[in-house]
Amino acid sequence: MSTSDTAPKKLPIWTVLIATMATQSFTTLCSMSLSAIAPDAAHGLGLPASLVGYQVAMVYTGAMLSSLIGGAVVNRFGPARSSQIALWLAALGCLFTATLGLAGVMIGAVVIGLGYGFTNPAASLLLSRAAIGSRSNLIFSIKQCGVPIGGMLAGLLLPPITLLLDWRAAIITCLLICLLWSLVLQRYRGRWDMERNP
Repeated sequence: MSTSDTAPKKLPIWTVLIATMATQSFTTLCSMSLSAIAPDAAHGLGLPASLVGYQVAMVYTGAMLSSLIGGAVVNRFGPARSSQIALWLAALGCLFTATLGLAGVMIGAVVIGLGYGFTNPAASLLLSRAAIGSRSNLIFSIKQCGVPIGGMLAGLLLPPITLLLDWRAAIITCLLICLLWSLVLQRYRGRWDMERNP
């Protein structure tokens, strides 16, 4: 049997790119959710709107912590499952934010950040196994567009939901989006996580 027969097949680039960019977008959406509806959220929490900015600092604190073990987690569970874990943590953080008052906002921010920190290691491994060829810089740049897309989604979706219902409903919407996308990723887990090291 030749080496080419035993070598793992390259993953389909556009499927991987869309999956990783969407995961990045939806975790970014969660991380920026409170900032997009700061006046209403602050009023509901009994805080000045300016203090909502500290939530973003807590998100990135969580992201820094999880990035320290991101590579090990991806190696252990595989990039698809790690992406799902990122989405589940982001959803859990949104649940805390929407239901547990000020303490929930702070804890939820860290939990969202923990999930956010897993997205780049998982995406990097998936993209490295895709059929990129000489387009690696372009492909990785496109994937990173998930960050501004997530911010744009926060600005487009969450204020109207807040006006129609309330700020908690907007946060719960982020939760539901992450859970739904994690179900989509389950379809690819069998193949994408074949090289994990349990």
